[in-house]
Amino acid sequence: MAESKLSADEIRQLYERHGAALLLFARSFAVDAAAGEDLVHEVFLKLLRGETELPDIPLAYLYRSVRNAALNALRERRSHEAKDNEITWFQHREGKQEEELAL
Repeated sequence: MAESKLSADEIRQLYERHGAALLLFARSFAVDAAAGEDLVHEVFLKLLRGETELPDIPLAYLYRSVRNAALNALRERRSHEAKDNEITWFQHREGKQEEELAL
């Protein structure tokens, strides 16, 4: 597998050629259209920053990267939701759970 860094122009061409389809793909995972766009842009920004190298099959890599970014975002969102659910708004002075739940 010959990996290489792409020029900004090559990355722009990939985005112009496959960006719309990748956005539709990302929206199937995301909570809304804007979140889907963020996922695709995140993948292309990593390419532009040179944080990653593109393998021989760029399109497969792009789809996999968008899917992975979506799954990471989902895990992060679930983690935040779980932490939010752990917050106790009312506590009984004596620590009685039944009274706490009733509050």
